[in-house]
Amino acid sequence: MAEIIIQRISSVDNPEFHLQVLNLRNQLLRLPIGLDLFQEDLSQEVNHVTFAAIAKSNGNNSNEIVIEEEKVIGCIILAPLEGNEKTLKLRQMAISPDFQGQGLGAKLVAKAEEYAKEQGKVRLYLHGRKHAVGFYLKCGFRKVNDQEFLELGLPHNALEKMLI
Repeated sequence: MAEIIIQRISSVDNPEFHLQVLNLRNQLLRLPIGLDLFQEDLSQEVNHVTFAAIAKSNGNNSNEIVIEEEKVIGCIILAPLEGNEKTLKLRQMAISPDFQGQGLGAKLVAKAEEYAKEQGKVRLYLHGRKHAVGFYLKCGFRKVNDQEFLELGLPHNALEKMLI
């Protein structure tokens, strides 16, 4: 199995991984709903923290997914929540389809929680797509309320997790 590491990346320090994160987000979160991430204003993301799950090279075993070079296979972003300095907003989580269902999403959420606690934050907040709400509930989040709302034309719920 490929070795997978989770590390913080930035467009300055890790430009290739950053581009791979953008491509993953675009492929999985934007193009399927008729949008293109590369046509959005991403300038505010300079203040966001991105963690990438990176698959490292492995041997050529026919029973495994072969990774020929380091490749981003998942990501999660933490953004400041305007008006609430003790909360970070979790956003734009994506896992490559070949690696879904293997606990990688839970590991990314755990890394986000660890980082948030290190920064003195007490709460994570997110807008979860309806089909992903069950995953977040399993990770210890709870619905802020039962109100569904549309974001980017898709039904979402507001969820939160207290870190203390």
